[in-house]
Amino acid sequence: MKKLKEYPKEFQVWLEINLTKIYRNYKEETSKIDCTKIVEKYHNQIHPLRKKNNKLYITDQAKSKIKTRLREFSEDELLQAIDNFSGANWWMENNSKRGVQWFFHSEDRIEQFLNLVSKEVEDPSISKLRNLNAKK
Repeated sequence: MKKLKEYPKEFQVWLEINLTKIYRNYKEETSKIDCTKIVEKYHNQIHPLRKKNNKLYITDQAKSKIKTRLREFSEDELLQAIDNFSGANWWMENNSKRGVQWFFHSEDRIEQFLNLVSKEVEDPSISKLRNLNAKK
């Protein structure tokens, strides 16, 4: 693959202009994404709401993480991940205070929370196996 400097100067200029336009459009589109519903659900189910001047407060980094996850998952999937996490006792006891930025840190983490199964929904045969293993 050629290095950028190996291309004609006109192409380099054209590329720079178009990449700048693409980046501006991207920033504009991501700034329009409203993540209020997700943040409210997170605070209602996982960690108490943090307010600043009686308004929902969220850091820029946390907003950025949610917006990034919204490019990979639907809003409903993120809300389901919050439900699954809040229904899992171990996760709540050990990680509920880590914050919004931690929760939405990576695609893998959200995928992990989507795959969590709460004890109420768990397959009865799995529960029986766990009980047998606990008795040993």
